[in-house]
Amino acid sequence: TIPDKTYKLILSLLRATSWPIQSRKAVPGRGACLGCTYGGKDPFIGPYTRHCEQMVRVINNMVWKQISQPNLVKNHPDVPLYCWSSLQINYNTVSKKHTDSNNVGLSYIFTLGDFTGGEVVIPSMGVGNIVKGLALAFDGTKEHWSGEFTGERYSIVVFCHDQHARLSEKDREYLTDLGFRLPPVPHALVVADKRDKEVVDVPSYPAKLTPVSFYKANGCFIDIRTLFEALCEPGGYHYVTYGI
Repeated sequence: TIPDKTYKLILSLLRATSWPIQSRKAVPGRGACLGCTYGGKDPFIGPYTRHCEQMVRVINNMVWKQISQPNLVKNHPDVPLYCWSSLQINYNTVSKKHTDSNNVGLSYIFTLGDFTGGEVVIPSMGVGNIVKGLALAFDGTKEHWSGEFTGERYSIVVFCHDQHARLSEKDREYLTDLGFRLPPVPHALVVADKRDKEVVDVPSYPAKLTPVSFYKANGCFIDIRTLFEALCEPGGYHYVTYGI
């Protein structure tokens, strides 16, 4: 649940921003993606991110305190179980049935404003509505949509974009400074930045372990060694995995 003081601050910052008309066919209306986004070729930082830095920091701090920080990997304080790279802001939108194929792991959605209606429909979860100020975890790759409403309605979707690892090091550092908790670039995953051809690799693993398989755990990439270190410890964490 979002603390009342934080809820009011975020809502005031949302209201103070003039949101552009979105080009997303499934989500007509106004809004913007803050943080990592994708234009069909290379990932980049959403243009409105720099216009909304204060808001981004406030929202990310709330997500960290309410969602991510309480779920740190045991004995690995630098690896939260929930990581995110992006914030999708929607203003007075009614989304059509759609899936978010670029989302990795769980997404969180919460609504703000003075409105009635506007239910969030996620058939796979049987969800028909969410309480204002209460973050709901869901799988964005499953079909979902929202209902008609009256009044003023904002929704914020917190998620991890599947192209985050292809951002430049400079862009990743900027997002980290804004409070995003980006998943680490997976061990032994070679990432080529097309702008400067810089190749990033982690040579700390023996060659025979390259490439190292990794699990996507709630949006955070966990390599096999870290996973088994955690599982083999007393009371070790069990990860919800979305593939190898």
